[in-house]
Amino acid sequence: MKKITLISLFTTLSCSAIVHAGCMGGCSNSQGNNGAAFFAIEGGYAQNDIDGYNFTITPAFGTITSTDDNQNYLLRLSAGMMASLDDQVAVSGEMGWGYYGKTTLTPVFAGSTAGIFAPGSLNTSYSLNGFDALVGLIYTQPSFNLYLKVGALVENMKIESNSNFSAFNPSENVTSTTNVTAVLPQVKIGAAYNFSENWALTVSGVYAFGSNTGVSGSFNSTSGNSSLIIKEENPTISAAMVGLQYTV
Repeated sequence: MKKITLISLFTTLSCSAIVHAGCMGGCSNSQGNNGAAFFAIEGGYAQNDIDGYNFTITPAFGTITSTDDNQNYLLRLSAGMMASLDDQVAVSGEMGWGYYGKTTLTPVFAGSTAGIFAPGSLNTSYSLNGFDALVGLIYTQPSFNLYLKVGALVENMKIESNSNFSAFNPSENVTSTTNVTAVLPQVKIGAAYNFSENWALTVSGVYAFGSNTGVSGSFNSTSGNSSLIIKEENPTISAAMVGLQYTV
């Protein structure tokens, strides 16, 4: 994953060199030139692979599951370079930072577990953000562009947990915060409509290849056998974005 990030950064810098070389004789600021820098702001909807609680207490107590409160909005800021290979094909590199939403899990107690555990709560929230680096090809036309880029997302997952069992013990109210970071392969595909010389409206989709995050387990009150699986790997993200791009 680190190699992918370095390749993306190297390509971005390479595009920069091509831009300066191509404009030494003078050129105007438009996307049809030998090279150009661009800045973009994007917003939209992000979906992640964060699973809820799934803990079973047997033989007769029931299950502990959870409700999910998903804040799926996202915001991404980016900057990059593009350089023409011919009249219809350009190479591009970009780097950006994005906020990809928050998921909060609240336990739901079913069966007789409701009477045992209802006085307590264990709420967990997962906030996602990260930096990415991408490189790819652009199919260019006077009024629109189509592009495909690949690279890596350095995804940070902030986990905040709040356990409150004050009905049993007033001192048992614990809050904790941890951060889990991983480098995930990422793909971005999209289109841009050039409504002026420097401005474009963009529509794109992003997919970062991660894992499933969640808590599952079981407990047998007769035999005493139990299992608990806590997955804190960085989750997969899929997102749809609309944005504005300014090309210098």
